[in-house]
Amino acid sequence: MSKKSKGRKWDGKSRVSTDLYRKRWDEIFKERVMEGKDPFVKEQEELKESYEQSKRAKKEREANTTDSWVKGYWKWKKDNEKE
Repeated sequence: MSKKSKGRKWDGKSRVSTDLYRKRWDEIFKERVMEGKDPFVKEQEELKESYEQSKRAKKEREANTTDSWVKGYWKWKKDNEKE
């Protein structure tokens, strides 16, 4: 039995390095590299800021709800004491 060669095996890393390939790669990735920030770190910072903003909004909603309830209670109590 003879084994036929199926051609060169692709190692999963090699890329044809043409000028067009380099140009497109630079368009996609060079800006991120030039900024000096890892995209994953930037994403984590954005998620953290979003989480902090959500916590502030929740705290504000709770404060407004509590304040309006307390104000309503005191108004109700004041109105009912007169009667």
